[in-house]
Amino acid sequence: MVEMITAAAEKLRCKYHSQDPFEVAQMLHIHIWERNLGNMKGFYNIVNRERYIVINQELPFEEKRVVCAHELGHDRLHRHFAQYTPFRDICLYDMARRPEREANIFGAAFLISDTDIYENAEYSTKQIAQILYTSEDYVKLKIELLSRSQNNLFNIVSQKK
Repeated sequence: MVEMITAAAEKLRCKYHSQDPFEVAQMLHIHIWERNLGNMKGFYNIVNRERYIVINQELPFEEKRVVCAHELGHDRLHRHFAQYTPFRDICLYDMARRPEREANIFGAAFLISDTDIYENAEYSTKQIAQILYTSEDYVKLKIELLSRSQNNLFNIVSQKK
């Protein structure tokens, strides 16, 4: 299942030649709104067959990118559920519930290519996150995904703090 999710993210990134989730969402005709959502980070919803990603306007830019990529994951993987109830995300890094875990895997695979990790392997996960304008949690998740698929030197990188 993980391989299917990462393949879907990589296919989308390659098809649109972009790792920018806002740009890809726009090309997919998904409306993106920024609103004051209090403690909610964002959500994905479908209303009258129109798809929406709503992001908390108070978040820093890097976190907005992560939220948008995560919600793109819901669009690609869970659209049938969103027709009945929106995916509301207060905590993005919830790995306990299957849809959230899958959206996180998709988001990490979409925002961070294997090459991004290879080229920055000498840096800590925090430094890689800063270089790539993403979250450290997504960098750690991407490294975990890589180490599962290619038992190699990423185990060393994942131990850096």
